[in-house]
Amino acid sequence: MRTCTLLPAAGILSLLTASTAAYTTHEEDVRLLHSGRPQVKLWQTIQNHRQQEQELSSTTPEDNLDQKVFNVGKGQPEWQEHGHLHYEPHCFYQPLDHYDPKNNVTFCQRYWVSLRHWNKDQNDSPVYVLDGGETSGANRLPFLDTGILDILTNATGGIGIVLEHRYYGKSLPNVSYPSGEPFTLSTDDLRFLTSEQALMDSARLIQGLDLSHLDKHLDRDSLSNEARPWIWYGGSYAGAMTAFLVKGWGYDNGTMLDQMPPPHPAIVALDPHRLPRRYENVTLGDHSRISINISSAEPPVAPKGLVWGGIASSAVTHAQTSYPEYFQAIQEWAPDECMRTMEDTIETIDQLLELQGGKWRRTVQGWFGLEDLEHVEDFGDVLASVLGGWQGRNWDPKIGSDEFYRFCDVLTSQPSRETLSLGGLQLPLRVGPLKIPVAIYQYAQYVRDMVEESCPLVKDGKPDVEQCFGSFDPEPYKQTGLEQKWRLWLWQVCENWGYFMPAPLEGKRIISKFLDLEFTSKTCRVAFPPGEHFKLPNPGKPDVERVNARGDFAIESSRLAFIDGDSDPWRPATPQSDYALKRKSSLNKPVIMIKDAVHHFDENGLKDPSEEPKRIRKVHQQEVEFVQSWVQEWKQKKQQL
Repeated sequence: MRTCTLLPAAGILSLLTASTAAYTTHEEDVRLLHSGRPQVKLWQTIQNHRQQEQELSSTTPEDNLDQKVFNVGKGQPEWQEHGHLHYEPHCFYQPLDHYDPKNNVTFCQRYWVSLRHWNKDQNDSPVYVLDGGETSGANRLPFLDTGILDILTNATGGIGIVLEHRYYGKSLPNVSYPSGEPFTLSTDDLRFLTSEQALMDSARLIQGLDLSHLDKHLDRDSLSNEARPWIWYGGSYAGAMTAFLVKGWGYDNGTMLDQMPPPHPAIVALDPHRLPRRYENVTLGDHSRISINISSAEPPVAPKGLVWGGIASSAVTHAQTSYPEYFQAIQEWAPDECMRTMEDTIETIDQLLELQGGKWRRTVQGWFGLEDLEHVEDFGDVLASVLGGWQGRNWDPKIGSDEFYRFCDVLTSQPSRETLSLGGLQLPLRVGPLKIPVAIYQYAQYVRDMVEESCPLVKDGKPDVEQCFGSFDPEPYKQTGLEQKWRLWLWQVCENWGYFMPAPLEGKRIISKFLDLEFTSKTCRVAFPPGEHFKLPNPGKPDVERVNARGDFAIESSRLAFIDGDSDPWRPATPQSDYALKRKSSLNKPVIMIKDAVHHFDENGLKDPSEEPKRIRKVHQQEVEFVQSWVQEWKQKKQQL
C-alpha cells in the first residue's frame, strides 16, 4: 500500500480548513443526496456556484452545523449551538484499518457528550450512543437536546453521546502521501469506508472511551461495559448498524466477539492505556507510532459482550441491488387521488416521449422547462425528484416539509385550459392519438418552478439545465476532493448496499420507465474507477450478501428493538417489511410500528413532550419503558456476579 505521512497539528488545521468547506446546507444534502434518487449533479452545481460567489465576495459562507473547523492541533474547542445548548466535539482516535497492524494511519473520530441528566450518585448509570450514520455528527446534536438521547438519559440518569461515522463530517484521516498529495475520496482512499470498519470503531469506543476530561468519575474503568450498560441508537443505515452491533457484539451470544482483532499498534502507541486488560500480558514492541508490534503466544479470550442493547429505527438490515420498492411504497401510502393521477400522467409522458420515434421529446421536455436536457433518462430523473418529498416529512413542521402535499395539490387541481400558461407556450389538447390530460401541464408548471428555483446557472437567459441535471458527462464524477461528500454514501451503496431505484418492470408506475437499472447504477461505474490498490469487483452490482449475511430480515437479539413508520419508503428493507415474518413484540425484543410515519419518526422530540402528537408521545413512552427494563436487568445480572 502507499505509505502516508501524518500531518502535524498545523497541517491538520490547514487541510481541514482548505478541504471541507460546506456550501450546501444539511437540509439540501438530505433532500438532494438521501431522499429518493441522489441528484449529484445538482448538488455539485449548487456547491460550486456558492463557492464561486464566496470567493468573489471574500466572505464566509453561511454556517452549516458542520461548517466550523475542529482544531485538534491547538486544542481550541469548536462549540456547536442548537436550541439552548452548546456541545463541544471530542476526539477518539481510531485506526484507518482495524485489520491491518502494518497500516499506521489513524484518524480522529468525533463525538459529543451530554452529562445534563447524568446521575453521579449511580456508578452504573447507562451510556447511550447515537450512531451518526451517513451525515456529519454535528447534524445529530439536536437529539442530545430534545430528541431520543435526551429522552432516554432523562429517564435513567444516563450519559448521552453522538458518535460521528468514519469519513463523515470531520472524522477523516489527516494524512498526506510522500508525493504531497492529500488524502482524498478516491477509490483507493475510500476502501476503508466499510460497514465492517465502522462496526469495529463502535466496538473500540466501548472498550476505550475515557471521559475523565469532563468529570474525574468518568475514567475508562468507570465507563467500561463491565461497569455500565451501553445502549446504542441508530436510524436508517445507522439503524442497521445498531442491529448489527447488538447482534455481533452483544451479550446474547454475540456472533463477532471471537473475531475481534488485537488492539491496533498505532492506537496503543498513541495511548498505551487503550490496551484492554485481557491483553495485559501481551508483549509490546517499539513504542514508535509506526513500528509497534503486538504479539501473544495464545489469543486472548473474547469478551462476554460489549453492547447491552440497541434501538434500531427504520433499520435497513436487508440490502438489495434493485430497489423499486422505494417508489412503490409512496405509490401505496401517499394520497390516492394524487397517486392515481401520477400513474396516468407518467404513462402518458412515456408514450409521448416515444411517439413517432421520439419526435415529440423536445416539445414535451419544453413544457417542463427542460428542452435542453440531452438525455431522456435525465428528464425522467428530474420528474422523479419531486417524490423525495415523501421521505422529507416529519411530525414536527420545524424539521419536516409538507412540499410533497403541495405538489399533490398542484397535480390534482382542475383549472381551465384557458388559465394554463407555460412560459408562453401553446399547449395542445392532443398529440397524435394521445389526449393530453390537464395534470401534465400542472406537473410541468410545478417542475418549471422547481428548476428555476434550484438551478443557479443561467444560459441564454434561462436555467442551464444540462449543467444542473445532465448526468452523462463523466468529468464531474471524477472529482475526489474532501468537499465532494456526495461520494461517501454513494460509495457505500456501490460497494455493498445497493438500493438503486429503477422503475418497476411491470404494473402501474409513478416514475418513468426510462429510469432502468442500467441508468440508476451507472454512477458507480463512472465515479469509482479502479485505483492503484483497490477496485470495486463489479461496479453497479454491489456485494449485498455482505450485508444480508448479518441477519437480513430475520435479524434479532435480546434487547434489540425495531421501530418503523408504516409508510416509510425504506420499510421494505427493514425487519418489519411485508417480505419479513411478522414479529410479536416484547420488552426484551420490542417491535413498534408508528402510524402515519416515515423515516425514524421517533428520533426527534420537543422540549415539552405534551406538545408532541399522541402517537409520538406513545412511542417515546414505550422506548423509555423497555429501556428501563433493560437497565434493571443489567443491574440484576451485575449483582449476581
